[in-house]
Amino acid sequence: LALTEQGFNCTNQPDAEAQQAAGYAYAWEKIQRLGIPLDAFIYHRQVDHAKEGGLRLGLWSNQPNTISTPQQKRPIWFLFQAAGTPTWSTTAQPYLTTCGLKSWDEIAPK
Repeated sequence: LALTEQGFNCTNQPDAEAQQAAGYAYAWEKIQRLGIPLDAFIYHRQVDHAKEGGLRLGLWSNQPNTISTPQQKRPIWFLFQAAGTPTWSTTAQPYLTTCGLKSWDEIAPK
């Protein structure tokens, strides 16, 4: 199983970066609980692209007036870096409340 071109939009809401990161954290935790081998989870875009219909899917924001020149890392970048490593739990923990959860096990037991 390969999940390709996955992405989470970072809207213009005040808490959008936390919501984007929480979406990734939720998806990663859900995938871990599927109980099937996953060959790939490919994230769609490293940097926002100004010509992608208003979507802001990047792990980085893009610099103003550029198409895709990186500006700064978003919180999702740190989750992406931690996915599958021993630091995942600590990095993902703050996004439980954004997801409305007390524990990732509420998604489905491992």
